[in-house]
This record gives sequence, structure tokens and C-alpha cells, in this order.
Amino acid sequence: MLGVRMGRPGTQLARTMHLDPEKTTIINYVAPGTPAMRGGLEQWDLITSVDGSEDASPSVIRRVLREALPGEEIDFEIMRKGERRNVEIVLEPMDQSRMTPGAVDGMRR
Repeated sequence: MLGVRMGRPGTQLARTMHLDPEKTTIINYVAPGTPAMRGGLEQWDLITSVDGSEDASPSVIRRVLREALPGEEIDFEIMRKGERRNVEIVLEPMDQSRMTPGAVDGMRR
């Protein structure tokens, strides 16, 4: 489990940032208390690379996550406010209840 909702960035946004919209993912939501939050991912980050692959489309990220085991570390290159950063996230077992926007510490409000 990573703990984000993600999608493709708008074409105009991606091109403004000099990114390929077909190979970039935007983070729409980061669930509280998840590996993504602890690892430093934030809403509106643009993922430009995952585990060294320059194709960081949502489908590629989902495949990488499906193939990874809890406890494995996934390397992301992100763009935030025009600056590139590297983020390493240690995955946890999937817990869908933590992905609800009102979730706190794994419990629904």
C-alpha cells in the first residue's frame, strides 16, 4: 500500500512543466498515516520516475505496486513547485479503509 489517489495530469500542466503527460502521474490525494504521507508525498506532486523508469504513468505505478511486497522500498522522482526531488517509500500491506478521505489512523470517522 502506498496510500494515494492518482491520475494523469492535464496536458497543459504537464507541458508547462516540460513533462510528457503520458508518462507522468499527479497525486490527487494522500491518505493520512500512510507510507506516502510518512515518505513525504504531497497532494499535487507530479511523479516523473518510479524505480528508475522514466515512464511514471498511473498504469506503470500501479503495476510496480502490485508486484512489490510489503516492506519493499519504492523510489520516486517527483516535481513539486518546479523542483525535482527524490522520495523513497516503504510499502505496507493494503488497507482500503485508510484510503477514505475522512480516515484517521486507519479508522473512519
